[in-house]
Amino acid sequence: MCEFYVSRRLPILSEFTYPGTRPEFRGQGIATELWGAAIDDMKALGVQAIFLGTNHPVAFRLYRLLGFSKLPGTLTFVQALDGRSAEEFLVDWFRDAGPATVSPGDLDDKLPSYPLVVSPHDWQVLDANGGLMSTRYSLHHTFAGLYMKCANVGNDENGARFSARTDDGRVVGMSTARLDVDGSCAVDGFVQHRYRDLLNDLIEQAAAFGSSQGAGAVHAHLSREDNGKRRLFEGLGFREVGPAPDFVLDGLQLNQKREIEPISVPGLKMEKQV
Repeated sequence: MCEFYVSRRLPILSEFTYPGTRPEFRGQGIATELWGAAIDDMKALGVQAIFLGTNHPVAFRLYRLLGFSKLPGTLTFVQALDGRSAEEFLVDWFRDAGPATVSPGDLDDKLPSYPLVVSPHDWQVLDANGGLMSTRYSLHHTFAGLYMKCANVGNDENGARFSARTDDGRVVGMSTARLDVDGSCAVDGFVQHRYRDLLNDLIEQAAAFGSSQGAGAVHAHLSREDNGKRRLFEGLGFREVGPAPDFVLDGLQLNQKREIEPISVPGLKMEKQV
């Protein structure tokens, strides 16, 4: 069997899940037939790209044979049904996406957010509340869980999340807010680089949630090396108030012994009274 989902909000995206063949029937081409039939169905539905994730070596080889490409730094595989490479698809996805607006996030954002969260971003830390890092600097050890890192922040009354969406439903930015035990509210967010102007609205809506819940101040935990993000927060009235815990970037750093190992980057805390 195999199973796939098509986005309700953006039905040109699909996700494959739960493929499998009983052990005694493997190696007979059943999986290839199943996937071929499913892809035919999705083409008929107008799907443009399929996402999936795996760290299983047998599945990895199968997906490669079926035309999927693995994105660097992730467990994410993508197949554009018109023959474009995965990288071409991601670049084109945002090039002509059109204007976007910010509103509260919901579960229908999950599939439309995949292109955003798996693309490499210049900022190291995308959302400290959810622990979401850029694939440019840190390895992603999950696929479907990437969106949930941010979504889980808004799963109770102590948190909220917001999405910047284009008119056709593409998610081009996200932010989160989380109430802290000291009465303040932690906010963070990120955008695709073509939509930098929307970060202000994303962070302001997250801060407004904190204010509505009685928080006297909002603060952000940033990487000290994300200078561009720091300047954007300063433009919103945030000021550095001291150090914050380091962020660990998993791999992707070459030390003097020519070995790959995780590194830490210093954090800083920025705060704004509300």
